[in-house]
Amino acid sequence: MRVDKFGTNSNSSVPAMYVCSQCTGIFVDINNMLYCSMYTSNKIVSQSLDNNLNIWSIVAGTGTAGATSLTLNSPRGIFVDNNLNLYVADGGNNRIQKFLSGQLNGTTIPTGTIALSWPTAVVLDADGYLFIVDYANSRLIGSGPYGFRCIAACSGQGSQSNQLYNPEMLSFDSYGNIFVTDYGNSRIQKFLLITNSCTGTTTVTTMSTVTSTNTTQSASLVTNSTTASSSRLLSYNLLKFNANTSWTANGITFVDSTVTGGNPQTVFIDTNNTIYVSGYSAARVQVFRDSSNVPIRTISGGLYNPFSVFVAVNGDIYVDNGNSNSQVDKWTLNSSSSVSVMYVKSGCWYLFLDSKNNLYCSMQALNQVVVKSMITNSDMWRIAAGGECAIPITNTLSTPRGIYVDTDLNIYVADCGNNRVQLFPSTQVIGQTVAGTGATGTISLSCPTGITFDADGYLFIADYSNNRIVASGPNGYRCLIGCIGSAAATTNQLNSPTTISFDTYGNLYVADDWNHRIQKFLIINTYTSVTVNQPNFCPSTTWYTAGITITNSSTVGTRPYGVFVSINNTIYVTDQNHSRVVMWFEGTFTSILQLVCTIFYIFFIIYFMIIEIRLLFELRLKYFRQFWSIIQLGIIGCSLGSIGVYFWRFQEANRISQLFEQTNGYIYINLQLAVYVNDILTFLLGYCCFFSMIKFVQLFRFNQRISLFAETLKSCAKELISFSIMFAIVFMSFLCLFYLLFVSKLSSCSSLLATAQMLFEMTLMKFDASQIVGADAFLGPFCFTLFMLLVVFVCLSMFFSIIIDSFRHAKQNQKEDQIMLSFMLKKFVRWTGLKRLNQEEIQEERDCRMRSQYVNPIETFSDRIDQLLEAVDKIYIDQKRELTRLKKAGL
Repeated sequence: MRVDKFGTNSNSSVPAMYVCSQCTGIFVDINNMLYCSMYTSNKIVSQSLDNNLNIWSIVAGTGTAGATSLTLNSPRGIFVDNNLNLYVADGGNNRIQKFLSGQLNGTTIPTGTIALSWPTAVVLDADGYLFIVDYANSRLIGSGPYGFRCIAACSGQGSQSNQLYNPEMLSFDSYGNIFVTDYGNSRIQKFLLITNSCTGTTTVTTMSTVTSTNTTQSASLVTNSTTASSSRLLSYNLLKFNANTSWTANGITFVDSTVTGGNPQTVFIDTNNTIYVSGYSAARVQVFRDSSNVPIRTISGGLYNPFSVFVAVNGDIYVDNGNSNSQVDKWTLNSSSSVSVMYVKSGCWYLFLDSKNNLYCSMQALNQVVVKSMITNSDMWRIAAGGECAIPITNTLSTPRGIYVDTDLNIYVADCGNNRVQLFPSTQVIGQTVAGTGATGTISLSCPTGITFDADGYLFIADYSNNRIVASGPNGYRCLIGCIGSAAATTNQLNSPTTISFDTYGNLYVADDWNHRIQKFLIINTYTSVTVNQPNFCPSTTWYTAGITITNSSTVGTRPYGVFVSINNTIYVTDQNHSRVVMWFEGTFTSILQLVCTIFYIFFIIYFMIIEIRLLFELRLKYFRQFWSIIQLGIIGCSLGSIGVYFWRFQEANRISQLFEQTNGYIYINLQLAVYVNDILTFLLGYCCFFSMIKFVQLFRFNQRISLFAETLKSCAKELISFSIMFAIVFMSFLCLFYLLFVSKLSSCSSLLATAQMLFEMTLMKFDASQIVGADAFLGPFCFTLFMLLVVFVCLSMFFSIIIDSFRHAKQNQKEDQIMLSFMLKKFVRWTGLKRLNQEEIQEERDCRMRSQYVNPIETFSDRIDQLLEAVDKIYIDQKRELTRLKKAGL
């Protein structure tokens, strides 16, 4: 009796744990502890995988079957969360038991109106909601903010695609799809997530070096998740970390005093990884792109010793200008000037814009935090926190600095003078101490200045006078950076840190005030992270009722028991019939088809290219004078380019994977080249499809409508070319006019490309004329009217006239063989019954029969036969000419 461990790419195993009975559930937690659910022994045991001692300890159950809070009865599936709480599917007691970390006394999870019957598996999502396999009821149960509900196989036991028969285990892949071992049906079922079922959750997953439990890459990911509605999106990064996430002790200097000018007070990073730094001494705000220390923009007009900067979702930049000018200024996106949005009595040590568009300012000189709505036109602000004097009671503040407002509008304030962090619940002025002096069991602080949170609500603090960065977590508070405590300019020390901010990768940026620099601390991949997928779901998440059979008894035998999907979507299934574990990598089920299609495509292109080369040698320069020859060359060129870039992308993906394996995610991996290569492949495939669709016009020239379309284009080709030149001149003239007149007044005219897009929208009548009227009361309407007259009414009328005249000409000169072939095809479809006649066609048939009573069909029969023979003869002659041409080319 034991649990075996197989190494990566190894066919041999070593014992990892010796047990008394078979393990019906196995789990490895974030501390590398192995858990075993002993079904016949009625207990859960665990053993550390980090030492060589073969000693396990009981973590749940007594070894005797029972229904008390201390006992279990035939336990099956188990799950351990990041807080080391244990969840057990207590099958014989028809319940789910939760054992808090280190506790043997369990509590039963209430399932509301859902009655469980022999549950065999339990899994948690990223928000801690439970998903249960209800074995005897042959269904899947899920919980959420509205309680428990049936999520799959809700129609009862059976073998249909929407049914299960005694399911055993379930597992999520990184996309949120559910995999179930359908034991009674000897198959693995996959229930696809309905991706558009969510209306209120925004989840952004980005590449990083943080190990996440919801990943689609071979590298580790961090999930930037906000469970607010779309109207409450965040402009900063709210990241999800595991309990053991850490950062490098030695920081990288992102920018120093030569760039910032000294005393950088605030560093802010938006969700696009654009970095904003307020330079107190240089009286400016600088903007940097992701990981680049060269500023792309500098804001300095009218500023004096700015403390803070905050960026809204729409790109508006709010900058403190209160030290001398007693105001907060706002720079809109791409604007070169600012407007005052809030008048204050002193400098705002920190600014924050909440989800309701309220702007907060912490005035340390007045010991207050004030707030003003950015929606109304009123200049009045109100006190959100703090009284008139600085004494250490809960409703007053002393030199408040950093502030943070969560999506529930609760205000957190770094109360520097009182060495604490205060929480002011929404609409309340009486605070609660959550860290520092007065909050027992937290951490000692000395003038906290900057604060922020992660997605789980854990607090990160810039401890100014202690020269360090500290954070809370499921295991309490800990020091992250600068833990020596003394001020210094070395890479592992800080000197009066003021603010902190995360990029989307999880790296930590610190404004190191008196070292006059911005320090970047890389996030470290932790090896003890959970390896299961725990997706983020919204309350309205649903799955398709009909499952997909991934594999059946021919592969996994008649007794598939366990299923596990790793973070890289590798699927593992236990096959009890053959005493083995069957494994599939992501994409295995479609890789063979993709390979066959790729090989067939390559051979087809080579054959097609050989034909065109022989024709080129036969026709020489005449080959390039034919329109279809250019299309064929386009298909060949794009196809060969796509094949080459495909292998280039494959090589680049292997290089990145090898680099990540070699460094274990400790370094920043630049993906710009990989994205560039992928974009090139996308463009080439797009053009290849474009040329191929044009080729279909030639291949389907026997169709009457396709033939009419081609003849129309052929007839109007010269006129369209002349019109295009004329239209381009007119359009470019208006493009220059609008750009030069409104570049500083309209965001839609900020560049030539944006102006061209605006003009096309005006052409399609999808433009709001009030915008251009507001930009200039006279020139706006005048230019708009002139554009509509010349372009929309005159030019487009000319275009439609050219098309209509060419269509009429092509219709009048349509070839008889095309009409005849369309007539024969129509009769064949009717004769075989492939198409039913509608009312108009039935009436047409009756009219035809009525006309035949007055016209003897025998008289026109010979003419019809002559037309048919002429059409067949025409097709035969065309084919013979084509064969003769190919024969001359040696084909």
